[in-house]
This record gives sequence, C-alpha cells and structure tokens, in this order.
Amino acid sequence: MARTAGRGYGGRHQRLRGQVRQQVDAGEAYCTEVICLEELDGRSRWIEPGTPWHLAHDRAAGPGMYLGPAHERCNTSEGAAWGNAQRARSGEEVAHVEPRGIVC
Repeated sequence: MARTAGRGYGGRHQRLRGQVRQQVDAGEAYCTEVICLEELDGRSRWIEPGTPWHLAHDRAAGPGMYLGPAHERCNTSEGAAWGNAQRARSGEEVAHVEPRGIVC
C-alpha cells in the first residue's frame, strides 16, 4: 500500500500524483501553494527534481481538488495553518509556535 493510500487518498489521487511526478522529474514543476516558503527565503517556486513534494489541496474548490505540486515544506506549513484555523473555529486548543526569523 502506498503511503498516501494509508492516509485515505485513493486511486484518483495516486493517478494525479503520477502525472504530476512526470512534470517534477522533468524539472517543469513549480510550487502552487499561495505562500511558497522557498520563494520567501530568496529561492524560487521551482521544484527541483528528486526533492520531496506534495500535491497541494485547493481548499476553495472543495474536497478532493488540487492546485498542483508544492514543495513538501510549503504544503505541510499550509496544512498546519489550515488545521489550526479549523481547531480555532471549533474552540479546540491550538498549539502556539513562535514565528521563525524573529529575534527578541
């Protein structure tokens, strides 16, 4: 079983990921997250072949919809922000993390 299948992603996700993998492997993929942390750090949205990447969810379009490829770091950060926002709306306690790069 593939790692993503174990987290509830089905055949459609696997097929789309396979298609996008071809773009990533060919060096033709760019991060589709609204906020690309790599770009903010002075690098680019380009996803280097062989580096970890995810399919970014398009939360505005609804469940099971995707924006396209994203750096793993950018996608997990967006997912954490989305999850924290969901918990905050439900009244559940949200973990607090200090913003990086700020010196007090």
